[in-house]
Amino acid sequence: MFLRPNLLEFDSHTILSELQFPFDHALLVVNIYITEEFVQDKRCTIIKNSKEEEKFTSELVKAIKKIDISQLVDKESLKLVVQNFTRSSDLI
Repeated sequence: MFLRPNLLEFDSHTILSELQFPFDHALLVVNIYITEEFVQDKRCTIIKNSKEEEKFTSELVKAIKKIDISQLVDKESLKLVVQNFTRSSDLI
């Protein structure tokens, strides 16, 4: 499911104040529009115990060892580390 929060449909909500509960609570109704979208899926297979599997595993282990977690101080730095690892694993 992919959401497109920049569409005007996402800015549609209603507060039902006529159905107010004790302690000043009111119902909130939010309309969420979901559209179907086809996403191409790419799959690769590697034959077990082949040289390709050995090379892939070796490269993946190297990429994991290169991850520097010493500078993780906030969500943004974690996001950058994950993006770098994703980029590396895609290349592998």
